Amino acid sequence: MQALSKLYEELELGYFVVPEIQRGFVWRSSQVLELAASIYKKLPIGAICVCNMPRELVEEYKYLFKPLVDDYNIENGRYIVIDGRQRLTSLLLIKNGKARVENKDKRLDLYFNPRDARFQLARGRRRPDEDSFKVSDVLHADDVDEIVESRQLSDALRKTVKKELNKLRDVFRNYQVPIVNVETEWDKDDLIKVFERWSEMFVRLNSRGTRVKLPDLVLALITGKTVAGGVEPFRRRFHEMMEHLSKKGYDVDSPPLIRAYLAISTGMVKFKEASVKLDGMKPYEYLEYLIKTERAVVKVLDIMKELGVRLRYLQSNYLPVVPSMAIHNKYLATNKIIDAEFKKDLISWLVHASFDGRYTGRLESDLL
Repeated sequence: MQALSKLYEELELGYFVVPEIQRGFVWRSSQVLELAASIYKKLPIGAICVCNMPRELVEEYKYLFKPLVDDYNIENGRYIVIDGRQRLTSLLLIKNGKARVENKDKRLDLYFNPRDARFQLARGRRRPDEDSFKVSDVLHADDVDEIVESRQLSDALRKTVKKELNKLRDVFRNYQVPIVNVETEWDKDDLIKVFERWSEMFVRLNSRGTRVKLPDLVLALITGKTVAGGVEPFRRRFHEMMEHLSKKGYDVDSPPLIRAYLAISTGMVKFKEASVKLDGMKPYEYLEYLIKTERAVVKVLDIMKELGVRLRYLQSNYLPVVPSMAIHNKYLATNKIIDAEFKKDLISWLVHASFDGRYTGRLESDLL
């Protein structure tokens, strides 16, 4: 067990890092609020699972990891977070009100009403009660007197407010967080074994509570393979592909892209079946198929744009997956020119699939 004040010290020194195989910070502000409320009520928030990070790993393989927030130095890493990344990042947001995570500015306007001990979020025009105080201001204060005196309160109310704000600050200093140190055998000559163990722990630990969505699981497992194999992390290249599509004006979410990747790389979309073939690939092959997937998806979206069909008009944003696989197999893999008849058939299929409503968006379902 570790006092939250001590944990905050280590967090802000950059001691905690995450491996590239892990998904990014995905919690919503409402989930962060619930975490704060649980701490205030002294309810359990679950154990943080970490493993020690040998100094030689930091020095030789720091590119395999990333800090919890961008402002921290990866070279300060002492602990690799196996389970708890969402909670640890949320703790930083609660205390500081903001954080830069993976090149994105995250902001949390979290307030506390001492009258009824209730947490609130300020969003856009929705403001908290006038009796509320910003949580980050209270947690950073050495003494809450100055914060309280900034409000015009009666003597009786001032006393109550001061008592509750001191309680809030004290709870966030003394709350005990369970930290579990997971034993890991380090073999720098066989890093694939280490990353496979991390992947297994990551999947097992996230099979309960907030489940890892299948796209995150695929990204985690393949990224572990590529990183351990000494090539560029799959997750990084995948996000570069999404940025490239965005710059071209195509707003495509990661789930259909993952599905298209599975279809093109293995000929299957059910992960349990596809994983057998994925496991047999070499690290560089994962990235080669990602390039092929991007080419196929862009071709489909270009044809749709050319013929006046927009992705947002379709019944499901998974619909371009089938044409992407068809274009790859029939034209791109054989270096053939896409003919006008195929373009016409492609658009016809998209329209009929949308109107019929027979196409499922579930990642584990068969393509119809």
